[in-house]
Amino acid sequence: MKVIQLYDYNKHKGEPIDLHEFLNLKGTKENLKDKRCLYVVKPNSDPMLKFGIAGLDGGTSAYGRLFQYVNLYGKQSELNQCAGVQLLYLVGTKYNKNVETKNSWVFKKEKYIIDHFKFERIRDENGLYVGRGRERVLAENLKKLIRVINDTSNKTFDDVETERRKSERLKQSELVETDRVVKITDHYTAPTGRSKTRYRVHWNRPYVLTQKRRTKQGIETTQKEISTTDETAKKIATYTGGQEALELYRKSHSKEKFRD
Repeated sequence: MKVIQLYDYNKHKGEPIDLHEFLNLKGTKENLKDKRCLYVVKPNSDPMLKFGIAGLDGGTSAYGRLFQYVNLYGKQSELNQCAGVQLLYLVGTKYNKNVETKNSWVFKKEKYIIDHFKFERIRDENGLYVGRGRERVLAENLKKLIRVINDTSNKTFDDVETERRKSERLKQSELVETDRVVKITDHYTAPTGRSKTRYRVHWNRPYVLTQKRRTKQGIETTQKEISTTDETAKKIATYTGGQEALELYRKSHSKEKFRD
């Protein structure tokens, strides 16, 4: 797995670039295509830095996620210097459909950053955290933040490629006649975008998950049995017992919002 540097303010005389300007540079959209990215931006109206991940679905999703900041904060102009958002740092890895988001370098690195800075978050007089999310740090911590991003001491950040029967049972031909959905216990709906809700499906028969990790000694392969997969409602409906389990789950979570 190779980490690709897409923008570094240190290599541009210590100056960030307007995000809207960067996204409109020739070749940017193509460079971001099929990349999972980790970014650091700073809205002109905010004293905090914002870091996050983009491109989890491959294609142009990284470009689309970054452009959401332009839509949110607008474009800087002579009459409105507080509008707009600056890009300070952007790195990425090539999208691999066989690497689940939770096993990707960007996801694990973001979690590491959050854990690293959790004791430096600001509290108010009531002891409550100040800010709008765990993905924000003070601008004065920029250099430290980038050092953490570039830290290569933890080898577990590498993408973990997953080989699975039908890529998590999505291929009907690899299900045997006795396979059926036992129950659904959880779900996740992305707060932004149009991606479908994914439900945690429990199966009556486990499948073997093979993980490959690069180490100094070469490729290390491990296997374990897993009885759950994350599926969309459309797929669940095609499985034996799936529709019944889905209806039961929705009924017990009637106040939740699903994007099916």
